[in-house]
Amino acid sequence: MFDLKCKTDRILKNNKSDKSEKRMIVLMIAILFITFTFITLIFTGCNEFVVQKNTSGKECEDHNSKEKQKNQDALRNQKKSVDKKDYCVLIGAGEKELKKCKGYKLLVVDAERLSNKSMDILKKNNGKVYSYLNLGSIESFRSDFREFKGIALGKYENWEEELWIDVSKNSWREHLLLKARELKNKGIDGFFVDNTDVYSVYPREEIYKGVLESLKNIKTLNLPIVVNGGDAFMSRAARKDHIENIVYGINQECVFSSIDFSKNKIYKSDDETKKFFKDYMENMKQKGIKIFILEYGRDKKINAEVKAYCSNKKFQYAVSPYIELNKIY
Repeated sequence: MFDLKCKTDRILKNNKSDKSEKRMIVLMIAILFITFTFITLIFTGCNEFVVQKNTSGKECEDHNSKEKQKNQDALRNQKKSVDKKDYCVLIGAGEKELKKCKGYKLLVVDAERLSNKSMDILKKNNGKVYSYLNLGSIESFRSDFREFKGIALGKYENWEEELWIDVSKNSWREHLLLKARELKNKGIDGFFVDNTDVYSVYPREEIYKGVLESLKNIKTLNLPIVVNGGDAFMSRAARKDHIENIVYGINQECVFSSIDFSKNKIYKSDDETKKFFKDYMENMKQKGIKIFILEYGRDKKINAEVKAYCSNKKFQYAVSPYIELNKIY
């Protein structure tokens, strides 16, 4: 009896133990399931986050790339705007140098020394192209020097190869008009007429009339005329309204800079000189004449002064480091 009871107790105890083990197993399975599910959810969430992060990063990268490109384009356009010159005088430059010219709005060259092909290239790569035309002197390197040196008036200071010419002579004025026609046939857009200063050096009535008649003749070709220098002639002509509808503009050299030819150096102009030319240019502006300024040298202070003045006055300007005007600047 005792043995049976003990056996029964062991069986009941074992059954209880089995049930506990089963409960434990179920509980562990449940815990493992919950843990697996939780880990899966975390892993999935992380993947989504990574995808979102990568997508957001890519979008950010694309945005930054676009902004960077936009800034680069802006800088490039700004550089082009800075590099693109409104005005440039290269009357001493040859064909090889002029081939490099691109993007100038107004370029002044010596078209007499250029081939038609070179002119075509210049006009294709730039805006308007004006040609140098020497009204008041003759130069030894040109083909007409021998023909007209007999009516020369005298030596041209600082330029050994040049002589002042008697513009009162009909033969010279007729020849000048012929040269102007030949330049027009090359396709130029206007004339850059030099050395009307012959009237300053030889202030005689017949010289004044000779300069005026020459300009009138050139104007018959219906191209704009820019007179280089010649303040004495231009001041008198403007006062008497002799150049109305004849002269389009003036180009004034050395308002802010001064050239010492004996030392081949460039200095800053004195205040008196600057005031004289500023007053002169203002008078010409009031007459409806367009103003161009040509300066020389590499002095940053002078260049800054020129830029500030011309920007304020709405004048066009060029600053060349080369007195001979034979290289691009």
